[in-house]
Amino acid sequence: MLETKGLTKEFDGFRAVDNLNFYLEKGELHCIIGPNGSGKTTFFSLISGFLKPTNGDIIFNNEKITNLMPHQIAQRGIIRKFQVPNVYNFFTLHENLKIPSQIKLEGKILLFTRSSIKVGKKIDEILEIIQLKDKKKEVAGELSHGEMQWLEIGMTLAMEPSLLLLDEPTAGMTRDETKKTAEIIRGISNVTTIIIIEHDIQFIREVSRKITVMHNGSILTEGPLEQIENDERVRNVYLGKEK
Repeated sequence: MLETKGLTKEFDGFRAVDNLNFYLEKGELHCIIGPNGSGKTTFFSLISGFLKPTNGDIIFNNEKITNLMPHQIAQRGIIRKFQVPNVYNFFTLHENLKIPSQIKLEGKILLFTRSSIKVGKKIDEILEIIQLKDKKKEVAGELSHGEMQWLEIGMTLAMEPSLLLLDEPTAGMTRDETKKTAEIIRGISNVTTIIIIEHDIQFIREVSRKITVMHNGSILTEGPLEQIENDERVRNVYLGKEK
């Protein structure tokens, strides 16, 4: 589904992503880990079009998307959720989900009109997935941090992504919220391909089937969690012993 060839991004001579070759199969739930500054978020920004590479190519569903704009990449099915929740605080959960649902299903926004049956059904399905159906009429600004994260995940689902990019979806969450997030993402992984940037190893243990470790802008190693945890190079990177 997704491939990068020699992907490189330089900032004033510093290589944030360095000749990175990455492969993703359709249906994967794939985690990317690595110490701060390893290039994870830059990699997401390149895939989603918010940054343009210095060198290399990005191929999605057999189409080169290297130089497309973010909205063009989103139209092709790559939807990104950033680390900080970005919801409409003064709208209800239903209204927050209505906006992307209408855009996807009807190509327009009619926020202050009654939802069509098709849009209403889709919103209810998403609220069920993100486990917030009982808060449908509540204002988003009154949600907990974790609930806001789930709502924004729901808003990305409304766009029917082929590939969902989640940047640290459990940041700032309580342990209970983190466990619930893992449950939600496992459910979503049945219908879409997912890449997650994350630091919480317990969360990764609950969701991930394949892990890529990044270091100095490149892939250090890949594999299942047990293999990653027993890799001395990974331990050294996180302990700061490897430069």
